[in-house]
Amino acid sequence: MSINSPFKRSIKVEALPPQPDFSGRRVHIVAMPTSINMNVAPLLTPSEQQQAHQMVSNSARRHFSVSRAALRLLLARSSGVPLCALRLSVKRYGKLVMEPPRGYRSLYFNLSHCNQWVLFAFSYRYQLGIDIEAQRAIKSPTTIAAHLGHALIPLSNQQVLRCWTRTEAAVKAQGGSIMWGGWGLPFDTRPGTFRVRIPRRFRVPLRLRASLYMHDLPLHQKWYGTLAIQGARFVPAIRYWVFDSVATSLPYSGEC
Repeated sequence: MSINSPFKRSIKVEALPPQPDFSGRRVHIVAMPTSINMNVAPLLTPSEQQQAHQMVSNSARRHFSVSRAALRLLLARSSGVPLCALRLSVKRYGKLVMEPPRGYRSLYFNLSHCNQWVLFAFSYRYQLGIDIEAQRAIKSPTTIAAHLGHALIPLSNQQVLRCWTRTEAAVKAQGGSIMWGGWGLPFDTRPGTFRVRIPRRFRVPLRLRASLYMHDLPLHQKWYGTLAIQGARFVPAIRYWVFDSVATSLPYSGEC
């Protein structure tokens, strides 16, 4: 069966079951189209509904509502936490984290959306950061390259996008801000896997100054994406899923 996704056809991609299991040592990457048919109202909190209502554009409102509703549904169904008890808190630089009730384990996650796709990353063992960008023309590649730590090197459009996704994923895994800048991560456009360490010039708490594994995602040519994994001694196995309307078929009633 052919599954539509941003992943390369050579990668095994599975349809996400209604009750996903993200346990174990694997990292799970879930791709979801923003056009998914989902009733978001029962899944969003009143504050999230208000946040969506205040957004100016319909596309931004749609992206936020669908991605947040899907996130809550996936977290609840994988962790077993009832939807009414599922709490998400926002850290200093905007990273969402799960606050599990007593008796439940915390499921680490991160997400990124671009155009018609949202990517989620889940793990019970590792802090994660993920970023996806569509191939496009960069207006000020020199300025962006300098911010990324390559002030003296003229980077191509593709090199800037590759370096940006790597930097963004690394920062998100640490719960930091892209405004930190100056990471100087590799800009080779070929996908790869490598280890990096947070620069000492960043005033990051010692407990966060752990090395990261960076893994460029196997996406189609028009996409760039990177997964950052904190706390792993090696790159764990990664399982790829697509979240479609079939996966939302279970009723929401009874989950809360």
